[in-house]
Amino acid sequence: MKWTLKIKHLILLNVLLNQNIFAKNELSLEKIERIAIKTSPELSLLRHKEQALYESSVAAAQLPDPKLQAGLINVPTDSFSLTQENMTQLKLGIAQVFPKGDSLAIKSEQKKILANAEKYGALNLQENILRIVRNEWLDLYYWRQANKIIIKNRKIFKHLVKVTESIYSSGKSNQYDVLRAQLELSKIENMLIDINKQIGVVRGSLSNWIDQELAEQVMPNYLPKWPEVPNENILSKKIQEHPHLLKDILLVTAGQQGVKLVNQEYKPGLIAGLNYSFRKGKNSMMDDKRSDFIGAQVSVDLPFFTSNRQDKQVMASISELNSIKDRHRTDYRKMKSDLLQFLVMWKKLSKQTDFYQARLIPEARQYSKATLTAYQNNQGDFPTVARAYVSDLNTQLESLKLQVDKSKARVALLYLEGTTK
Repeated sequence: MKWTLKIKHLILLNVLLNQNIFAKNELSLEKIERIAIKTSPELSLLRHKEQALYESSVAAAQLPDPKLQAGLINVPTDSFSLTQENMTQLKLGIAQVFPKGDSLAIKSEQKKILANAEKYGALNLQENILRIVRNEWLDLYYWRQANKIIIKNRKIFKHLVKVTESIYSSGKSNQYDVLRAQLELSKIENMLIDINKQIGVVRGSLSNWIDQELAEQVMPNYLPKWPEVPNENILSKKIQEHPHLLKDILLVTAGQQGVKLVNQEYKPGLIAGLNYSFRKGKNSMMDDKRSDFIGAQVSVDLPFFTSNRQDKQVMASISELNSIKDRHRTDYRKMKSDLLQFLVMWKKLSKQTDFYQARLIPEARQYSKATLTAYQNNQGDFPTVARAYVSDLNTQLESLKLQVDKSKARVALLYLEGTTK
């Protein structure tokens, strides 16, 4: 007896150890989220773009490289001699372009703003990745739980087949009942095939964000617990600080810088140059070495005719700015509308899930058992029994779907809250 107890204790200890090992290796939703964000090439792309804009903002503030000029001037074509003519020169010069007005500073500031916009774009993408991964986790949870429900009900329908066969063999019913029971069991088997297909589809979709081997190891067995839903006023304030809308605001600011930039086209640009000219040979009268020349020049843009160039550029930049503002207003209205829809949906689904658990599921189970008892006592027919058990099964699946839909509504609200800022 003591040895039997020891063996049982060892078996129990082994089970507990295996459970602990499994728990450590289990891919939780939090782990999947971290992996998806860490390995996302889309996020990496936006971060590199952000860094590129920051770097180019520094370069944009610098003057253009000076230009070195070199050339021969006034070379006689009869001899190509550099000493024959008095004005033949070897000319070296340097020139510097000074862009119009404050265009360099404005360009630099605009690129900094765009870099910040990409930063918020990356945060918004991160929110979207979390939303997608969470929804796929919930889909996988639904199909796995549905599979468990179907397997449990398959045993019930197998029992119904045996009941109808037993009653038929006793001559108290006809073969129709047996065939109906077998048909319902076959439908259950077909549902299992479809569920396994759906599980494969969801895992394939999840593998877009994590490695395929890891996706095969994801086994959701619980509904995640997220913080309580804030009230509508708090959510409305959080929306205004959402990364997606903050990016829109920065794009508006960048557009305003663009208007400032094209307005610099009305100002003159400058090109300043300095050159030194070498002369060979001697003066014929004085017999002394010819003097070298030094010179300087300034070129200035003259924006006199602006109607078809500068004016049009300004009008185009203003129109583009207005389109960005409109997009910001459109995005805000869409997010506000989504907030109201998902908040109402979450509240309604909360009531429905409670109602199913408290009323519908117990009543459907009680009714199906009552119809079977009546049928076995020759007080009812089997089609009623079949409909009752199918209804019981559908009620369980509907309850599961409502729970998952409620969680999905919470996921949508989490996205709108911008929880990763």
